[in-house]
Amino acid sequence: MGSSTSRRAARAVAVVGALAACAACAACGRGARDARPVYATASTMEATLAFEELRDAWERRDVGADRQREALERHLKRFPGDGTATTAQLYLAFLLMQAGEYYKADALLALLESNPRALRAGPERDMFAVARAKSLRHRGAHPQALALLQPLAGKAVDETLRGIFLEELCLAALGAGEDYEAIGYMDAWLRGVSEDKRVASRAKIAAGLEGMPAGVLQATYRAMRTAQQTGYSAEIQRLVAMRVAAIVVQNEDATLARWLLDVTPGGSDALGDSGPTILELAASRRGLREVQGRTVGLLLSTGDAERREAAAAVLRGVSWALELPKAPAARTDPLRLVVRTDASEGKGLASDLAMEELFGEGAGVVLAGLDGRSADHALKWGEDHGLPVVLLHPPARQPVPTQAGYVIGEARATQAAMLARALAPLGDRRVQLLTTSRGKGRDALEAALALGGLGRARETVDCDAEAPRPGMPRFPFEAWAKERVRTFVVAGARECLTDTLAEIKLATRGAAAGPRPLVGVVLDTEPPAEPSPAPAPRVFAVSAGILPLERDRVAALGDPEVAAYYNEFGQVPGWWAALGRDAGILARQAVSVLPSNTTADPKAVAQRHAIVAAALGRAQAPLWTTEASGFAGQRVLSRSLRVVELK
Repeated sequence: MGSSTSRRAARAVAVVGALAACAACAACGRGARDARPVYATASTMEATLAFEELRDAWERRDVGADRQREALERHLKRFPGDGTATTAQLYLAFLLMQAGEYYKADALLALLESNPRALRAGPERDMFAVARAKSLRHRGAHPQALALLQPLAGKAVDETLRGIFLEELCLAALGAGEDYEAIGYMDAWLRGVSEDKRVASRAKIAAGLEGMPAGVLQATYRAMRTAQQTGYSAEIQRLVAMRVAAIVVQNEDATLARWLLDVTPGGSDALGDSGPTILELAASRRGLREVQGRTVGLLLSTGDAERREAAAAVLRGVSWALELPKAPAARTDPLRLVVRTDASEGKGLASDLAMEELFGEGAGVVLAGLDGRSADHALKWGEDHGLPVVLLHPPARQPVPTQAGYVIGEARATQAAMLARALAPLGDRRVQLLTTSRGKGRDALEAALALGGLGRARETVDCDAEAPRPGMPRFPFEAWAKERVRTFVVAGARECLTDTLAEIKLATRGAAAGPRPLVGVVLDTEPPAEPSPAPAPRVFAVSAGILPLERDRVAALGDPEVAAYYNEFGQVPGWWAALGRDAGILARQAVSVLPSNTTADPKAVAQRHAIVAAALGRAQAPLWTTEASGFAGQRVLSRSLRVVELK
């Protein structure tokens, strides 16, 4: 806590001590008639008996407010100059405010204030101060209301008024921004209220705590648990702990969850509905800072079907690179792989928590970023915390990494420009784009195609478009065929390309012979598993390293690792699997220089992360997605892109 927070918490401690003594004193005589403060007396026995009925009804509150008002008004008409008239008028003022008739209540209070004899007795003055404060608070004058009420805090306020006084004291303090003091007043409220009103008061206090700043509640609970002599009651501590627990769950703060469990008597059972979730958070690795031996972290975006498919391929490639399909005894290095998923696509708290968990699990390096947004987030988080990050996609907005980040992926826009330059001389320079990219990513693709010499035929179509009816084509290829659009670029999942090829053939069936349609695909749009039957469009793919790799090229490639991969998984590696493999190979080399033990010492953790970051820049191995063998001291993996025609 800061010095200002500490001073305010100290003032709250003093408030608690004074009010606790007051409440205890009041509790000793609760319910006894002779313990009441002495009000002005009635002038006749008839007035005395009539007022006792009114006072009993006010104390019990078992008579409707309208009936109480009528009874009070009759009493004032019968005994206008009696000594009980002032108390009756004050009761009536509270009932008016309870009904929302503050103007009438204010007029009644002004009338009392103008009569110097009306407020001679101490109890009437106290009751008047509470009523006046309630009216001021209603008008938003919380500091003025608090100033009226605070002098009463150390007095034995009449039991019939005590609940109203303590509630008003809490509400005025909250409205005035005196949050720490307000918690002390809440404690006094719980101590001072009668048993029959305790449940309702507890509910009001819980509602008041919900509106208080999280920092105030956390600082107060720390003070409660670290200094037992402060005098806070067990009940207010439990209410504050339950509210802090709800905030911890809302923020998914694992560090605070662990502390909360450590200091709260009764553990999770004392934290209400939040208890089970607090246990789960505390058991997670979020908020911890350590490096466990040679650990590689993998953060996978799973926000939609395309990303989930890419994530599965990346996981397959990384696992292959780390030899995880092999039995432990057959592996070269004793490496750990820790995987977390993020369905938020690099937005908000979920992404932060996923990176927190990977850090807490002891990752020496994290592989992340299947798109620009998630790459932005992973890069910023990694560089803010000194955690080395290898990005599977270039960042969209963040600058090129300068500290612990490396980029191994390739943006679609760069590939689209290359495809446009290859396709433009072969067709009529009009292109129809089909893609899963959205927003600025789609804008970048369209701009890249134009830069490469292809103008837009029609509005870009979403690869996820649904067929108008079952069995109907998903895309309007018949309309495009009538307009003689023959050049297409696909930047989406394999299914988008498969449907494109099938629907082109369907739309051009029976048409006069002419130039075959041209279809260009980016690296992450994998070729169909089966070749398209003739006559098929000409398909051109961006190529990098050994990709795109078709099944019949595996043997001709002569690479035993590729052949082993094919035999293991029954499919050739696509872009995401190959990229995961390359990232895994380089990460494996980088963490292999670390000792096998675990450290949580902040200096040692930072040192090991710096060692891994430097080792990534030096790592070298035959890679599948580029002819380069590593970063060669650079932050972005170099790669020569070309366009090839598929069979």
